[in-house]
Amino acid sequence: MEGIRRAARAYYDHLPDGERKNATKDFNDMDKNRDGKISLLEYVDYLKKKKATSFVQQSIFRALDKDDNGTLDFEEAIVLFYLMKSGRAIICKGCEKFLAGAYFSCSQCFFNVSVSTYEICCACYRGNNFTHHGDAIFCDNYTLLRQSRSAIQAAPRLTRVIHWFVHYLLLYICLNLIVFGALRFFLFLFLFDSGYFYFYFFCNFSCHFFVLRFSFLYMIFLIQSVMKLNQRSI
Repeated sequence: MEGIRRAARAYYDHLPDGERKNATKDFNDMDKNRDGKISLLEYVDYLKKKKATSFVQQSIFRALDKDDNGTLDFEEAIVLFYLMKSGRAIICKGCEKFLAGAYFSCSQCFFNVSVSTYEICCACYRGNNFTHHGDAIFCDNYTLLRQSRSAIQAAPRLTRVIHWFVHYLLLYICLNLIVFGALRFFLFLFLFDSGYFYFYFFCNFSCHFFVLRFSFLYMIFLIQSVMKLNQRSI
């Protein structure tokens, strides 16, 4: 929890003056009796009005209460504001405690946007104190962070591959329709109407052969380019 406190303090120190005033205003709105401290009741009422029900957990309140006096002062409330901004209020699905440090998360659920994430603390993971789908693969939060970075790096690479493929396809269509289409048209005009049927078909076949050969060479160039892009991205 001390790591989160330090991060929250650093986050607050770098806030613009307007954001700091908003934090003070939020603290005063939470402090209904104006005693300079936030009780558990004031804490819950404020979060319900903000519709931040995921934070209405006594385990979070206890974690925020550094001196364990049952109330939150402004320094302790700063951590709450930081958690609300960063979305770090994660509760263990096994023991329902606030996860302040390292924890484990189901990687399948983490990367599947259609389902909710599933996090458990280290103690619950070690003691098998959880119920989840049988093929779940759990990773710690730092490993998931690295995997997320790898997924983000892979996305532009795929975009570049698609870009090259579309570029090849459009070039092939333009070359086939415009250049060789015009050439076949003139061949038809000057040869077919003049009675040179066999020579026309020979020239037409040669055009198709040249297009296919060009397409094959361009595909090799495309594959080599994509391989170079992948090597640069690694």
